[in-house]
Amino acid sequence: MKDTKYIIGIDLGTTHCVLSYTEAQIKEDSDVPNINIFEIPQVIAQGEIKSQPLLPSFLFLPGEHDVPEGSLAVPWDREIDCTVGEFARQRGAEIPNRLVSSSKSWLCHSSIDRTKPI
Repeated sequence: MKDTKYIIGIDLGTTHCVLSYTEAQIKEDSDVPNINIFEIPQVIAQGEIKSQPLLPSFLFLPGEHDVPEGSLAVPWDREIDCTVGEFARQRGAEIPNRLVSSSKSWLCHSSIDRTKPI
């Protein structure tokens, strides 16, 4: 790991996801690594993006009239027609049939056939 610059940790939680990192090499003047939280860019309101420490584990799949066209665009995908995170949680609560949540819980449910569509 001599050439490794960072060590990262990812928590894919049922309600939130978080990403942390630390430098792979501890500085000589410190015996404890400095652990940082990576703020994740996400849509927090229609047309508004903000980096936040937690990414809510929600997917919003809007219908044709649920959000204005282009209001879910992110810098890395201007044509996207769905969103994850804070706005997905908020808007999905208003239109629950367009919200995907707790998918991790369903995947480990004993009565779910993981080979068939949900």
